[in-house]
Amino acid sequence: MPGKIFLSTPGGGTSYAYTPADVAGSTGPLTVLGGTLTGTSTPFLNLSQTWNNAAVTFTGIYANVTDTASNSASLLADLQVGGVTKFKVDKNGVVTTAGSVTLGLLNPVISAGSGTLLLAADNTLGARGSGLFIVASTGAYTWSSSTAYNATADVYLYRDAAATLAQRNGVNAQSFRVYNTYTDASNYERSAMYWSANQLYIGTEKAGTGAARTVNIGSNPAGAPDAQLIMQGTTVRIYATGSYLGLDSSSNPFPGNTTGTLGNSGNPWNGIYISKTITAAGTTGAQTINKATGSVNFAAVATSLVVTNSLVTTSSVIVATVGTNDTTMKTVSAVAAAGSFTLNANAAATAETRVNFVVLN
Repeated sequence: MPGKIFLSTPGGGTSYAYTPADVAGSTGPLTVLGGTLTGTSTPFLNLSQTWNNAAVTFTGIYANVTDTASNSASLLADLQVGGVTKFKVDKNGVVTTAGSVTLGLLNPVISAGSGTLLLAADNTLGARGSGLFIVASTGAYTWSSSTAYNATADVYLYRDAAATLAQRNGVNAQSFRVYNTYTDASNYERSAMYWSANQLYIGTEKAGTGAARTVNIGSNPAGAPDAQLIMQGTTVRIYATGSYLGLDSSSNPFPGNTTGTLGNSGNPWNGIYISKTITAAGTTGAQTINKATGSVNFAAVATSLVVTNSLVTTSSVIVATVGTNDTTMKTVSAVAAAGSFTLNANAAATAETRVNFVVLN
């Protein structure tokens, strides 16, 4: 409009008048003193405009700062109450507010850099206390493999029930990781719990210079444990009340001390099954049996028999008993050697006679 732009202060402050040329070429700030309001609320700025052309992209308020040099704390906007900032926008576009944020139903998405927060089903986002986010019971925190805010999510965190957090995505198997060290995707140490082929796996993983770490499962693991399952390298130990039962890489069980036993008076084993080879009747003489237990057959009039056995050393204990009621051959002795043992009868057998043996190492 022709003439001057006239700014008046409803609260009774000073009035200012500028010509359009003054405003366009001014090198100083445009300052409005609002005075003191005690009655009707009158805004500093009361702007109105009608947009009526679908082919035009309109802008309501426009500001363009040429940042040749400025302090990193420089602000594009700073709204204060009593000299204290309540809302600000820095020169990088980061928005900071001292209170909560309420978003409308249109495009309920907050996007910052490569991170996007999608709102709950009722399109509300709240914060309380020291910045806790509140999401509606039907909502979820989601992530996708893309930086786009509208990409399809593949990780979801839900509230299943009171005090119950769930990671689920329909029929898609999920994985959860907690890192001990992380340099990059090719160098780390981490725990892993995941589903694969309808089986649950719990353990540790490593890559690069990372080491294979021990897995402890039990009660009070950080203190003096009452009971633990310990998986370390190729060894598994079951720990309880000061001792343990171990299992080595060859599936050999071993006790944690020299007083360990198999079972006890209140909990005995019902049976022990050990691999064996029983020599068929009619087959007599020396045999090769690489098992911890077995049997051989003495021929009539025989007094000794050699059993080749890879489990036997000179320190092995061989327990042998006569398994046939022969009239003369009643007992045998066993002499261990490296890779074999010799059975010696107390007398020559009158007929084919079976002898049973057990190798103990």
